[in-house]
Amino acid sequence: MKVKRFFKSNIITKLSVLVMGLGHFCRKQKIVGLLYLSVQVIFILYMSLFGGKYIVMFFQNFFTGGNVGFKETQISNEWNSELGEYTKIPGDNSFHIVLYGILTIFIILFFVLFDSKIMTKH
Repeated sequence: MKVKRFFKSNIITKLSVLVMGLGHFCRKQKIVGLLYLSVQVIFILYMSLFGGKYIVMFFQNFFTGGNVGFKETQISNEWNSELGEYTKIPGDNSFHIVLYGILTIFIILFFVLFDSKIMTKH
């Protein structure tokens, strides 16, 4: 029933599925539309610049039994050909990977639940 309504709707309604706040903005509720759009932009920036990296590391180490933090306790020496000497390479900080990985999961869940709540409202 809702799918039929979606396909019969106008282009603004269809685009508002992808761009949060577009429906509000086009119906003269500019402040609410800009707030929704800013939430979506902040979410995309967070995931692309920060959260994506930590969630990938979190799941890689979670499912493989992980060696998060292994390099930190045993700092590796690697040959740096530019300097002509061995340089110490510190490992990952497992606490930050777990903390930011779980935080990112909660942010994704909040965003999905919030977006689905808004979509079912209309």
